Amino acid sequence: MAISINMRFILKTLVDITPTYARRTEDRYMYNQHQNYMTVINTLGLRSNPLSIVVTDAEESTKYFGSTYTDKQKVWTIEFEVEREGSLETALLKEDFDLVPFINGLDESVEFKNNVFQSTNKKYKNIYFEEI
Repeated sequence: MAISINMRFILKTLVDITPTYARRTEDRYMYNQHQNYMTVINTLGLRSNPLSIVVTDAEESTKYFGSTYTDKQKVWTIEFEVEREGSLETALLKEDFDLVPFINGLDESVEFKNNVFQSTNKKYKNIYFEEI
């Protein structure tokens, strides 16, 4: 019997990725929030299936983000794991997410220059990854 070692990651973003499970025919605002969540989940799934997904939001420091974003802002955090060791790493996540479009104007506390995830831009970085 093989022992499975799950790798754990944290994703932090300034983009509203609230999982509302709203459908297109329901509340449009909540539907757009859920579409951003699904964009994140689908992008995570490009290389490995994310498991044990937990989403939280809170006001916190912007130390992980670009220099444009200062003070405390609303930050969404996803903790997840993948089942295959070595199937994912933060460098690959940065590559996969850079310039993926999202819907803005939701519960974000910042304004974005472009409506895309930016994982490498020192000034406009709005998404961060860490292996834990």
